[in-house]
Amino acid sequence: VLARMLVRVAAASGLGRDDVVDAGRDQGETDAADLARALGVDAPALTPGADPVDAATCVGGLMARLDALGFDPELAGGDDAVTVGFAHCPFRELAEAYPEIVCSLHQGLVEGIVAGLGGAEVDRFHPLTDRAPCQVDLAVSP
Repeated sequence: VLARMLVRVAAASGLGRDDVVDAGRDQGETDAADLARALGVDAPALTPGADPVDAATCVGGLMARLDALGFDPELAGGDDAVTVGFAHCPFRELAEAYPEIVCSLHQGLVEGIVAGLGGAEVDRFHPLTDRAPCQVDLAVSP
């Protein structure tokens, strides 16, 4: 109920897509710092200027956070690129009603986690309204 009310308020406020992505990114960076602490690694999210974690740690951290949020992530790909699919969206009803807000928050969250850990970059985020919906393509560092 609270999530539904918050999405309605955000929609009525007229926030731009970039503002919504930035809000998600802020939370993602916080999550990345928490993940880095839990993993005992010195990632850029914890220590500015630190070397990024390796790609496997970055992708693993992202997968763990998405799983904890209820997205039931699935991983596919190879050495240079991976795709993380979101097999379940815990906010599906809200995403269908307000995709610009919900999917933009999710995009920012993913971008913040990946940037905060390092080791990969978001190549393309596919929102619910995309032809290949509910997944993110990552370019992973060797």
